[in-house]
Formats: sequence, C-alpha cells, structure tokens
Amino acid sequence: LRGRGHEVVLASSARRAEVEQHLTTLEAHELVDHVITADDADRSKPHPDLVRAALDALGRDDAVMVGDTYHADLAPAMALGMGTVWVLERPEREADELTAAAVGELTAPTLSTRSLATVTVDDVESVFDRQRSARG
Repeated sequence: LRGRGHEVVLASSARRAEVEQHLTTLEAHELVDHVITADDADRSKPHPDLVRAALDALGRDDAVMVGDTYHADLAPAMALGMGTVWVLERPEREADELTAAAVGELTAPTLSTRSLATVTVDDVESVFDRQRSARG
C-alpha cells in the first residue's frame, strides 16, 4: 500500500506501550505511518472514536478498514462511511455475525476474505473506489 502512495494507520484498542512493544518485536515500525491506540481516543472500539482518530491522523474522511472482528472493527468503520475488508481467518469466532451479514441483518462488508495474505493492494484500492463512488 505504501508503495502506491497510500498511508497505513494501525488502529488498536490496546494501549500504546503494548502496541509499540509488538511493533518493535516484529520489527514493523516502518510498515505503518501512524499508530493510533486506546490512549488516543475517549472511547475505544467498538465505538467509532478510535477509528475517527485514525482518520484524523490521515487528515481525511475516507479510508478502508481492514479488520478481523465485525463489531469492533467493521461496524465503527461503516458508521463513519468507510469501506471495509473483513478478514475471517477464524470464521467460527464470528459465526453469528457472518450469518447475520449473509442474510442482510447486518450490513455486509465491502470485501470478505479468509486470509489477510490473499488481500492485494488492488483489492484495497477497489474497496476504496467503490466506497468513494457510493458516497457520491
């Protein structure tokens, strides 16, 4: 994503010290442009405050949320009009939400996948383009 000029925000409901430790352990600081944690918002996920803080860090109102939980990641992003990619690496954990989205009881994500490894930059850009078109 960054190679195509997109900024990457890591938005986590964990505390900053914990997130920074993970980034250091994984040697992943250079993969993200902004780190937003529970320390940066009045309320964390599933409230949209943390996602709003991520958008504020980007300086824009449109972005794509990639997340693995419907209520904590996708719902707050959809409430803010964002495109969403639902990564269902453990679909049994999200079985009720998956069923509800399939029958229209919950808003379906823009894109669903079984593995983050299968999501391409083109996929994310397509989600962004579809969401932007939907906004008018």
